[in-house]
Amino acid sequence: MVPSSWPMKLLWIVVASYKIAFSTRTQESAFDPSHGGVLRFEEGRCYYNGIHIATNMTARYTYPCVQAVCKAHRRRVILTGCPAPKGTRLNEPYVTAWPNCCGTT
Repeated sequence: MVPSSWPMKLLWIVVASYKIAFSTRTQESAFDPSHGGVLRFEEGRCYYNGIHIATNMTARYTYPCVQAVCKAHRRRVILTGCPAPKGTRLNEPYVTAWPNCCGTT
């Protein structure tokens, strides 16, 4: 006997698989203000406020509400805050990281 909730479980698995397949260039990270704006580059990665971000990858924070893009080969981290640039797509509703946090923090 199949439980009545099996269609929802299947839908959840499909959505989770889709997110994994299409979110490989973005990572959501916890911002650690105790690192005080630390930025360094090592082995093709950016080390920004306690988070390692691979080059050409994106980390999105809730506090502060910012997106960080690593460009290790140029020794840069590009920060985008609020308001989000025109045309920026929001994350899923349950995600609180940038740009969803713009206007709420």
